[in-house]
Amino acid sequence: MIDVENAARLLIAARSGAQLPLGAVEPSDLEEAFAVQEATVAALGGCGGWKVGAASPTATPTFAPLPRIGIRSAEEPWVSRTPWVAVEVEIAFRVARTIVADLADRLDEPAVFAETFDAAMVAVEIVETRLADRILASPLAKAADLLTHGALVIGPPLPLHGLALDFASVTARLDIDGRDSIETTAGNPAGDPVRLLRPLARHCVERRLPLRPGQIVTTGSCTGLAEIDPATDLTATIGGLGRIRPRIVAAGRRPEMVPATGGREV
Repeated sequence: MIDVENAARLLIAARSGAQLPLGAVEPSDLEEAFAVQEATVAALGGCGGWKVGAASPTATPTFAPLPRIGIRSAEEPWVSRTPWVAVEVEIAFRVARTIVADLADRLDEPAVFAETFDAAMVAVEIVETRLADRILASPLAKAADLLTHGALVIGPPLPLHGLALDFASVTARLDIDGRDSIETTAGNPAGDPVRLLRPLARHCVERRLPLRPGQIVTTGSCTGLAEIDPATDLTATIGGLGRIRPRIVAAGRRPEMVPATGGREV
């Protein structure tokens, strides 16, 4: 059995850049991994949202809470202190009302979905790890480490009411330094990201952490994982939702050295 509070302290301390060796945080099961997630986020100042994803349309989704301090607009730089950083372009949704058990069970109904989420937005997840060996680390260790979440950069929210967009087949694009580009259509391996919201909401209810108004839910990568160097010029676009330019800098480098700004593509 893992010492949950100590594991959370180790993971938080590793955010300064000194990564944890294999076995330093090793939950025995998902229940312990979830407990470490929640203790970590609570110690960092509370939950501002969740991430959910799945490897295929039929795969079991994975979940992690997101620290409120890491959810930001494109104008707010993220200072990375880890030796490895990657990004993913994603679709995020904003919660409009507390999602209790009854609502969670009915989120696959379009009318209920429209009542419980009020906006969608383009998002970039900044992927970092507190584990020294991200390749050999166990799935449970990665789960405890918030599924390698660093921060979430979000664009302007677009009201879902009247938004005619097939979230399963959007075109997503990541431009890196104006030279390398990744573009996909229907690139989320889970298929329709909306289908992930019901199991996430059920998970949150079961953990007694129901999704609450204003929280942001991000739903998995549309472009795959792209490793970058901090201060790389990035532009992330999702057709119908907009475009943002995240600002990611290395520790010790002044944020204003990255000239990118955020914006919405009409």
